[in-house]
Amino acid sequence: MSAALMKGVLRGMGREVLCELLVWKETVGNRPVYSQCRVVTAPLDLPDGEYVLLFDGRTVPAKKQGGWWAMEGLG
Repeated sequence: MSAALMKGVLRGMGREVLCELLVWKETVGNRPVYSQCRVVTAPLDLPDGEYVLLFDGRTVPAKKQGGWWAMEGLG
């Protein structure tokens, strides 16, 4: 398993912004499998609420609460 910094998009609360994430992945066959991800940079003015995180062809439900990001699953 390895960690990598990736670009992503956060969409929600009437906004769509670029972000950076730290992901933990391993390759199974020719396919990357992600076990965790964490938003490490995003605009500070994003309000708490429901978002969708888009990265590497994946769509992950995300939530910002109290200034912290939580992902619902990587699917």
